[in-house]
Amino acid sequence: MALVRCNIHPPEKQRKHQYRREDAKVPLGYPPEVEAIICGKKGCVRPAGLIWLNECEAEDYGKGEKIFSTRVSVVSGTQAETGAKVRVQ
Repeated sequence: MALVRCNIHPPEKQRKHQYRREDAKVPLGYPPEVEAIICGKKGCVRPAGLIWLNECEAEDYGKGEKIFSTRVSVVSGTQAETGAKVRVQ
């Protein structure tokens, strides 16, 4: 799943999936129009500057895919079925 992060919170290195800086993309319309997409780091409310793609998603991007599902967080003790989708440039 793609990760949504501001420019100062890259993904942690110990994650299940590997995320490389060269595979990170900017959301469509950024900057500064995309302030509705917020960093996924706990406690951060900055606009998302980057959508981090995992290896499989980076391959799909290379084939022309521009819409990716984001990682889902646990909210109010329950896990959502799906995350939001984001379009990248």
